[in-house]
Amino acid sequence: MAKGRVICVAFQNGSLHQPVGRSSGSLSGSIGLPTGINLLLTPMGQTDAMKVLFLPLCLLLSACASPAPEFFGATRTEISRDGRQYVVVQKAERVEVIRLGYAARGEHQAIRATMIDLIPEVTGCTLRDATLQGDSGEMRGSLNCPA
Repeated sequence: MAKGRVICVAFQNGSLHQPVGRSSGSLSGSIGLPTGINLLLTPMGQTDAMKVLFLPLCLLLSACASPAPEFFGATRTEISRDGRQYVVVQKAERVEVIRLGYAARGEHQAIRATMIDLIPEVTGCTLRDATLQGDSGEMRGSLNCPA
């Protein structure tokens, strides 16, 4: 049987304390963590905390429509078309369109056409077709805007 050493870091009152460890007879069974080491960080126990916090966190983050870094600070417009929500982001002569929500198989071609139609409607500029990249979830392109 292999012997192992588990090193843990303890936090108390917001400060880092020296690593502590405890040898274990087997790595496959109990790993020999000292009791009470990590209770401040995971009061419910590690697996329970993951179950309770992980799924809501993922759902919260998936509901966000964040533009690409090049569009930070850009003008953002939320619009609804054919029962779907879209976000159109424009910065100078660049545009990004993001579809929110789920799209079933067979709906992607119509969604893509809708996203392309939204660009001149929201921005007041003409899309340069050759610059369009992306799919029915997110697409970016360059614009020709009147002076």
